[in-house]
Amino acid sequence: MFFWGKDAIHPQGNLFLRTGFRKRESTGLQGTSCYRLPWQNGALELHGSHAGWLNFDGGIFFLRPLGRCVH
Repeated sequence: MFFWGKDAIHPQGNLFLRTGFRKRESTGLQGTSCYRLPWQNGALELHGSHAGWLNFDGGIFFLRPLGRCVH
């Protein structure tokens, strides 16, 4: 997740943006960004403190502060 904080620095620009993710400011952690990519009837989300997949029925996330996945 450290690399997400660096906005996926790449010689040709932000790798996440180049591959279809959309970037927005975090509503939780100050000074971080969130990335979202539509995927398999839901979306992948990358945040500074967690990452996961969600859809209308729920989803699954890895929570860095807890060091585990939750459904």
